Amino acid sequence: WWSMWRQRVVIDENLYAWTFYLLTALHVIHIIGGLFGLGVVARRAGEGAYSAASHNGIVVCGIYWHSLDVIWLALYATLWLGSR
Repeated sequence: WWSMWRQRVVIDENLYAWTFYLLTALHVIHIIGGLFGLGVVARRAGEGAYSAASHNGIVVCGIYWHSLDVIWLALYATLWLGSR
């Protein structure tokens, strides 16, 4: 970010910069959302809300994180292959 900022790479002049900043912002938003969900799961686990039979919050949180993994790997591969 700082390197691009110092080089005066701005969103309205460069498609790469626009894409980079957008994907980075989306990444941060998803990480914050995931950390919030993880915090909720941790708090509820501390309260004893989950058991072997009832653990939907943990499952949903895991699905969220793993789906983000798949999406970001696909995006990374697309950007990497697209830059060749």
